[in-house]
Amino acid sequence: MGEDNITTPVPGTFMTITALGIAHMSLDDFSADGVLATVGLGAGARGMFVAGEIDVLWEKATDRFWVSLAEVVGLSPITLFRTRRSAGLTWSIGLVFDMTNPQQFRGGGAVAAWPIGFLGLTSKAIADKGKAWSLVMHLAKSQKRRKGFSALIGISSSGPSFFQFGPYYASLTSAATWNTRFVPLDSVIERYPQLEGVESLIAQVRSLGDTSTQIADNGDKFADILAAANGGL
Repeated sequence: MGEDNITTPVPGTFMTITALGIAHMSLDDFSADGVLATVGLGAGARGMFVAGEIDVLWEKATDRFWVSLAEVVGLSPITLFRTRRSAGLTWSIGLVFDMTNPQQFRGGGAVAAWPIGFLGLTSKAIADKGKAWSLVMHLAKSQKRRKGFSALIGISSSGPSFFQFGPYYASLTSAATWNTRFVPLDSVIERYPQLEGVESLIAQVRSLGDTSTQIADNGDKFADILAAANGGL
């Protein structure tokens, strides 16, 4: 397969996933339904990206933590360049919308990863309203904050969407995702004590609030959490 065959469908895929995801965030008044944190191992090369991940989900309605395994396979045209090929830890954290049950994230989905700076330049063309989007703008306009991070916008085949931030190396990726059934985190935490760190990270994001106004007003604090997590993971 030639490079042109790999890269041609990517812009359309990015925009389709992004448009569907931000449709859930384009309202003036909304409330997030949970926080989703993802940790895993990923690799990008020759225009492709693959990852194996653990998703930890906090459900606001029940105040419970859930966990699932996920696989990610997709296109990453930037890895056609040898200097941008990479492998290692991948992580992200953000908010969940339109979720009534964690099992809605079970099965197939899709995600698009954009450099935060790029989204800041094009956000008016993508969405012209919605206080959630102002969080992206806040991070994008700050050179110090945006350095090394991407915005991930994802959708589940069952309806919910999510909006996360994570390290830059996975940027410009559009991928299909597949999750196993979500199980209560407390049922596996003894076998995987490392997940306690993820639970703590989610608690920090939760403390910022979940309404559109709170999310928009706490951009600096959110950025501080991202920077601290990037240094500690």
